[in-house]
Order: sequence, then C-alpha cells, then structure tokens
Amino acid sequence: MNRIHLCAGVVTAIFILCIPVGAWDMNEMWSEGIGGEIKSVSISPEGSYIAVGTASVGGLHLYSRDGEHLWTHPTGCSVFGSAVSSDGEYIVMGSEYVRVFNLEGEIEWQWDSGYFAYSVAITPDGAYIAVGSDDKSVTLLEYGEGKIWRYELPDDPTCVDLSADGQYVVAGTDGQVYLLDGDGELVWEIDVGKGVQSVAIAPDGTSIAAGTLDYRSHLISKEGEILWRYMTNNRVFGVALSENGDVVTGSHDDHLYIINGDGDRILETETSGHINDVDVSSDGSVVVAGTGNGDQHLILYERATQEMTEPEPTEPEPTAVIETIENIGENVSEELTASTMPAAAVKEESYLSLKFTGLTDTASPLYALAAGIVVIASAAYLGHRRRR
Repeated sequence: MNRIHLCAGVVTAIFILCIPVGAWDMNEMWSEGIGGEIKSVSISPEGSYIAVGTASVGGLHLYSRDGEHLWTHPTGCSVFGSAVSSDGEYIVMGSEYVRVFNLEGEIEWQWDSGYFAYSVAITPDGAYIAVGSDDKSVTLLEYGEGKIWRYELPDDPTCVDLSADGQYVVAGTDGQVYLLDGDGELVWEIDVGKGVQSVAIAPDGTSIAAGTLDYRSHLISKEGEILWRYMTNNRVFGVALSENGDVVTGSHDDHLYIINGDGDRILETETSGHINDVDVSSDGSVVVAGTGNGDQHLILYERATQEMTEPEPTEPEPTAVIETIENIGENVSEELTASTMPAAAVKEESYLSLKFTGLTDTASPLYALAAGIVVIASAAYLGHRRRR
C-alpha cells in the first residue's frame, strides 16, 4: 500500500475518534434591553422566571422564560440583590429594604435592618432568606418571621448564597469566602484573592464557586479546599453552580464560560457587553446573564444537547506501524498551591488555551496529537521519496 494513503487513513481514523459523543452547545434564545445598568440576575430553580435588579433610578424586574416582561417595581435606588424561589412563588429584592413579592408583583413581606442590603438569596421553598448588608453582617431570615441569626464579618459582604435546605450560607468580602452553618457558626474562611464579587453554593451544599477581581473563578470544596482556579481575560462579576457541578462564569471580557467540575472549560460564548451577573437553573438547562456599562441587556440561553453516535472502530492495516511521539504539546493547565492550604493542589486553566470551533475543549489534546501525526507522517513520506 502507498505510504501516503496509509498515513491519511490513520489520521482520518484518529479525527473520527476525536469527535465528542453527546457534545452540547448553548443557544441564545432572546436578549432584552433593560434601560438601566444590571446589578443582579437570578432564575427560579426550574428555570421559569428571571428577576433583574438595576442601578440608577433602580428597580426590580420580573421576566418569564420566554422573554415576556411581567412587571417592574421601581425603587429610586440601586437594587444589588435579587432571588427567586421555585415556580416564582417568592421574588426577593435586596436594596434599602429586603422585600418579598408574589408572582403578580405585590409586596408580601418586608424586612428592614436599617442598613442597605447588598445581596440576597432564598431557598427553593421560600422558607429562608440570606442577606448581606453594609453593616458588615450576614443575616439568615425566616420568611414572615424575621431574623434567625446574624454573623459579623470584618468587611461588608458583597455577595451571599444559600444551600437549597438552608443549612449553609456562603458569603464573600474583599478577598475572603466564608461558609456558615445553619446555626450561624463559622465552618471555614478562606482567602481566594482580590475582591470577591460573586459566590454560589451548589444546591446540595457540596461545593462553592467564587468570582474575583483578579480575573478568576474558583471552585472550593465543602471542606474549604480550593479545587481549581480558572483565568479569564478580565474581572469576574458573576458565578453560578448547577446540580451537576458546572460553574457558569460571567466576565468583563464580554464572555460567558461554562467550566466543569474538573476545571475544564466546556463552553465559551461572546456576549454584547461586560457581564455583571449570571445565574443558572438547577439542572443547568437555562443560563441567564446581565450586562452593564452601556449595553444593559438581559440575555437568556438554553442548552442544546447534540447526541452523536459513536462510530465503529476502524480495523488497522496489519503492516502499519506508528512510533511513539513525545512532547506533542505543552499542557496549558498550571498547578498552583493555595496559600491558605499548602497541601491543596489547585488547577489553573489559562484563557489563552487552544480552541477548536464548535467542539468541546476536552477534545483539543486529541486533535493536537492528530496534527502531530500528520506532520511526522508527511516528513517521513517526503524523506522516503528523496531517498528513492
């Protein structure tokens, strides 16, 4: 058999095997101009309703999944926090007051600490609400009753989140992430870098994500171990966690990322402006992002799974010999060590990693291998022809 035909057959087989099975993409379903800089976005666990908090004149806005604007509650001041319970039964606003609305936009309950609420979170059943205020405190509320406990921090909390059962509250300050239990006791505190802007806790409380001003999103275990850090190209103002451990990350580099539990980027898409906040439905099927700094759009995405049939393996030619190839390429991941936990191995993924359009990033090393085989096979064939 002609050697060039043999090499072409081997490379073709490798490319076929590299095609990901069950790869998925994310489709932008709609984008809506809000008319004010978006400070917070939140989606109900099942993905039916989206709440948006805006700055300037201020207001809380509610949208349906199909993009219908349901109502707006004007405040006259910025709304930095929003949260939605299951099926939109309760919509929470964090501003000069903590207010809870029903699906029709009527105020059902209000709580006033005397301080501005920077961030709010609510359990799916609406029983508990977490509040981060500008008096350097985190408060857990029981809906309709009031304060259960209050925990003081060294700095104002910029963000809070709450596990689905209300047994864990996570908060972020200047450079610290705190995990508190259901009794308001500190479980751990960890330094993650510069300026924590967003935190999220998995519905089952097993992992925590954080977004920081040093361009990174972080994944932390329930025990306080930094599992990985992912580097974007600008400040990260929004993170969210789905049930399967995927971390949605919104950056001021005008990109939305989805990173799996191993720290590998599995999707990246460009947006129309700087992303100020993101959220995701529990099952990960719906993602919302809010942009600011002049663009001011609410964007909704839906995941589209593309099921592919794995091809039958090609029977290799018995005479074909492929030698081991070393040093195909360098790994773009960098192992770091968290300063607070010297034993923790932290995976850092670079924004400048190799990309292949339309394919998941996990396939990239296999394509690099195939490319290397093409180069070496071509060189061998040309050398053979010269000898003849």
